Amino acid sequence: MSDLRDFSSELDNHMPGWCDQYQNWRRGGVRGAKGEHGAAPKVLVPRSSSTSQLMCDSFSNSLAKQISFRRAKGDDDSRQTNWEASVNLLNNCLGVGILGMAYAVSQTGVLVGLGLMIVSVFGNGYTLLLHQKACKIVGCSAGGTELAEKMFGELGRSTMVVLIVFFGFFCMVAMVVALTNSATGILSLFLPAAAMPSSTGCMILSWAVLLVPPTYVRSMKSVAPLSFVAFMSCLVLVAMIIATCATRLIDRGFPALHEIKWSPDSYAHMMQGVPTFFFMFSIQSCGAVVLATMKNTTMQNMTKVTVQSYSVVFSLDAVVGILVYVSFLTETQADTTTNMVLPPPMTLSAVFGIVAVVAQLILLALSYMVMIIPCKIALLELVFKKNEEIQESSWSEFYATTTVLNCACLATALAVSDLTTLFVINGAIFTNLLAFVIPPILYMKARACKDQLGRPVPVMSMQNLSSFLLMASGLFLLFVCSKEALAGLH
Repeated sequence: MSDLRDFSSELDNHMPGWCDQYQNWRRGGVRGAKGEHGAAPKVLVPRSSSTSQLMCDSFSNSLAKQISFRRAKGDDDSRQTNWEASVNLLNNCLGVGILGMAYAVSQTGVLVGLGLMIVSVFGNGYTLLLHQKACKIVGCSAGGTELAEKMFGELGRSTMVVLIVFFGFFCMVAMVVALTNSATGILSLFLPAAAMPSSTGCMILSWAVLLVPPTYVRSMKSVAPLSFVAFMSCLVLVAMIIATCATRLIDRGFPALHEIKWSPDSYAHMMQGVPTFFFMFSIQSCGAVVLATMKNTTMQNMTKVTVQSYSVVFSLDAVVGILVYVSFLTETQADTTTNMVLPPPMTLSAVFGIVAVVAQLILLALSYMVMIIPCKIALLELVFKKNEEIQESSWSEFYATTTVLNCACLATALAVSDLTTLFVINGAIFTNLLAFVIPPILYMKARACKDQLGRPVPVMSMQNLSSFLLMASGLFLLFVCSKEALAGLH
């Protein structure tokens, strides 16, 4: 029986819910009665003589085959621990988004901005886990577009590919623009004004040297150490921003309460900030990949990692956003680090500025590396029909896709170099669709399927009321935010 217990333990680790699936098959449920597992070829599995009838059936053989396949792919070796997953989530959240938080607060006001941050954190965290739950119900990978394909066929798959690629793509473009600002600041410390390269030359140089090389790292486990470096850079950046703001407040004094904007001045200002706040905490595309490639993918564990990561992100974003706004008020810039002081002259604030710019450069370079991952996975599925989550694509396919994405990002950044515009477009359109509209639709569709986790729930059931409300909220935000975003472009 020890062999049987070992085998059962392996199934629990690799396929949560297998026992219920097996019992349904034994009772003649749809997954067994229709021959879904019956056609699987028999393979040898560990068993004792007293359990021969139980372990020789085709259902168990199919599960054993799946475990062998996953091991052959190096599944255990490439999967992440909780710590590695948390670091990757933090790096994804704390990339370019933290730079625009103060400007968003300056548009919505402190109280309204803080409320929007809270709503965004809960909403994005909830739908990130909702996607994982739906994938578990239908038994598919959560890291790519497989769920959408199972629910809506090729149309669902293609739609998700487009949304994931465009969301990640605009994030990457914003990182190229922000990194150029940092690189320009650093170069100005060493080069006279006459020797400074043009903004276009500086963008191309920083893109080629700092952004492109890390994107060719393939394993998520290999990405984790670099993500840790990025996270530490973010902490240094936050510390320098806080120090700069504290120095400024000591020198100039805390502003009067009537000078601080507590609520938006107008509807237009409100809608300028709303998309940015929702975008800042949206990690549905890359976050799904991170959670799907963990060693422990139980819902309890993924919820724990998500809550811990979002708690840290919210704390840092709220402190930076509100403190920078209170310090600079109407002078608050779209890129927080442009408010930092750089030499000459060499003052304490200038030292803080130098360290902040260097930390931002490291943070953006490594965050870009993480953000490109879901874009590559989606495109490889669409073009080559390969699942990059388990590294099915060839090295040539992987390198070609990565190169095309990098070049497209540079071309777009050269054409659109305004961070605020990029934040608003991404937040108004792609964030609302990926975070608040599509996840509840896929979840309701998944619950309507007969599966190993229980009886189906009809789409129009009252049990789906919360999903309908979430979807309706997402559609409303999509309409009003997109309208304002398009109006702002004219």
